[in-house]
Amino acid sequence: MANIEVKTRQFDIDWLRIILILSVFFYHIGMVFVPWAWHIKNQETLNWLIQPMHFLHLWRMPLLFLISGVATYYAIGSRNSFDYIKERSLRLLLPLVVGMFLLVPVQVYIERINSYNSLLDFYKDMFNGIYPQGNLSWHHLWFIAYLFIISLVFSILINYFKSDKFLKLKSKSECFFNNFYRINLLIIPTLIIHPILLKYYPNQTNDIINDWAWLVFYFTFFILGFAIISSNIVRNNISRERRKFLIQAIFLTVIVFSIIIIIKNGSSDNLYLLRLINSYADILLIWACSMVAIGYSSQYLNLDTKFRKYATEAIYPFYLLHQPVIVIVAYLVISLNIGVALKSVLITIISLFSCVALYHLIIKRINVLRVIFGLKKLKK
Repeated sequence: MANIEVKTRQFDIDWLRIILILSVFFYHIGMVFVPWAWHIKNQETLNWLIQPMHFLHLWRMPLLFLISGVATYYAIGSRNSFDYIKERSLRLLLPLVVGMFLLVPVQVYIERINSYNSLLDFYKDMFNGIYPQGNLSWHHLWFIAYLFIISLVFSILINYFKSDKFLKLKSKSECFFNNFYRINLLIIPTLIIHPILLKYYPNQTNDIINDWAWLVFYFTFFILGFAIISSNIVRNNISRERRKFLIQAIFLTVIVFSIIIIIKNGSSDNLYLLRLINSYADILLIWACSMVAIGYSSQYLNLDTKFRKYATEAIYPFYLLHQPVIVIVAYLVISLNIGVALKSVLITIISLFSCVALYHLIIKRINVLRVIFGLKKLKK
């Protein structure tokens, strides 16, 4: 059996993860002002935010699962299934459980602050049902939960993915996926499976049980990242074709939002057909945006800096912290008698500074906190 060993760290993957999690941060800032239900809402909402928020929502998380697969390929080394699950449990399951008891309750408490005398009072009712009817939830930590479930399934396949048979197949695949059209063939299985599952699980719930369409979707992106996109040759091919993928993404964006407008206006007798076409267009747009991000990052971001090294470690605790921090800060800011623009700037700056300060001054320096926030212990 072959070990997966790569001597050179892929800095573009680190940068892409950092940028994506920062995009999640700004997305949740937007949730305060977009007219969608969330923990905390500004009294004045902005309708023009709906389309850019929807566009960002479409592809940022699938791409995050894709690069998680790529990163797994480079990180797995000589680990067997047991070692892999042990590492995933420490890095994913422990922060998930701790976050559900220490971080997420703050968000739900502030959302329902008029029903409780204090946060301690809220904790007494924490197990009183599952959110949104009850209080127990993982909210933004759903990504961690899904990644852990995917890791459990992946561990069953780990021996195959480390075998000489797979590595030979991967080598042949690198030669095949050498142009724009062939790279697009990678999304065909997802184009077949996802719309079928959407028929039975139409809503994205992030609760696993009723979310099989999206759980399988993210799993396919993770496997694609591990099996194909992890190849330097394939990523270089994507980089070479990046302008074509950019044109594809722009074209599909126009198609997707045109269909949304038609469906919203109800100006067609074939709404079922339009929704079906829209589901296919969504998948193709997600794929095109992912290829654009992979292509341009491979071309311009495969470089190392001190900030890259610092941010690569900091970004995971930052992700765990960011949403409860945003909710707390937004709760304090939205009551101020100032404009929406100034409120958004204040929430962004204070939340960003708070997350970085919590990591740099506390979490980074204390081993117990490092472990429960998914980091390795400091060496003595």
